[in-house]
Amino acid sequence: MTWHKEHRSDDGFTRLVVDSPAVQHVEQTWPEFRRDPRHLRFGLDEIGAERNTTEPPIPLDMYWWEQRWRDVEKGHIPAERAGLKRWSILHRLPYWKDLMIQHLLDPMHIEANVTKSLIKRIFGEKDGKPARRACEEFGVHPEAWIQVSDGDIESLPPAPWILTTEERKICKKRISEIRFPTGFGSCLRKGFKKDGPKWPSALKSQD
Repeated sequence: MTWHKEHRSDDGFTRLVVDSPAVQHVEQTWPEFRRDPRHLRFGLDEIGAERNTTEPPIPLDMYWWEQRWRDVEKGHIPAERAGLKRWSILHRLPYWKDLMIQHLLDPMHIEANVTKSLIKRIFGEKDGKPARRACEEFGVHPEAWIQVSDGDIESLPPAPWILTTEERKICKKRISEIRFPTGFGSCLRKGFKKDGPKWPSALKSQD
């Protein structure tokens, strides 16, 4: 609880969460928060901690599900289309308006999703007619637009952003040969070490 206060480095480099401008802004705005180093700088849910793991599981039998199903209203229920109008309860906190970042982000999963999406795209896993129609709609990559033959048969020409089979093997070989520090990138190396041109689907968010 007090490690970030007792062993914190003040050399100007951002290494931990407490070194970020957002946390420094909180400490300068509310000095009483900084006086007690035991105050949490981030929630347990944001770092993937599992609380109450020693509690026994609650058995849910079929009678419980049957009772719950009786409360379900069947049929089509008309409702207004709310869209994105959900307002977080955190905005009701009195100090929330003074924070530099007023939204909750999960950088670990954001980085994982962006990386997986990029790898899938260059490996051809996300390529298809919807992607080609989107290119035609936005007027980009005309060489990748859907081509229609005389028999109204649609064909997809090779896309410039998709690696060839040989290029995929070279890419996977290069990444599998990268040497990471102990405890880092183990799943990344194993995923790219497998034979075949397909993209590695066993990647974890920490990779």
